[in-house]
Amino acid sequence: LLLLKRTLQLHSALLLLRDPRDGRLWVVESTTDSENLWDGPFAPGEGPVGAAYQRGVLTNLSLRPGQSGLCYYRKRDEPVRAFVAVPVRERGEIIGVLCVDRSEERAFTAQEEAILSGSVEHVLCALNTERVFVQLEHSKREQDVLYEASQALGAAVTEQA
Repeated sequence: LLLLKRTLQLHSALLLLRDPRDGRLWVVESTTDSENLWDGPFAPGEGPVGAAYQRGVLTNLSLRPGQSGLCYYRKRDEPVRAFVAVPVRERGEIIGVLCVDRSEERAFTAQEEAILSGSVEHVLCALNTERVFVQLEHSKREQDVLYEASQALGAAVTEQA
């Protein structure tokens, strides 16, 4: 996301994913110049973010000053002038939205939309790699505990014999 932010001169870049337990959206990754960012949860139909999520289509908007209406800012008057949301799909199902915005009055071009659409796959791949790594770390800790327990049990049986 940081690479996108720098390359496209963004104010913020965020990945929001649906919580499978209640269907609400949460910010799971972000990079921003704002101190006003809110992680959620957000209703899946809330504002431009929710519209992109529910319709499943890329959304590109030019916004009026002080009227962004973007759910991921605590104060709705964040100085955002352009916004794009790209649905994130996994195995054909929409699981979230990649959102980017900029504070200068410069609409996103078709080429920038293509870059953002293409980057969704890479962001999702990185996120899945992180999930696998966390699962491996968890399994390793469990195996270490089991090994220590078996060593202690073996030592206790040896002492009794």
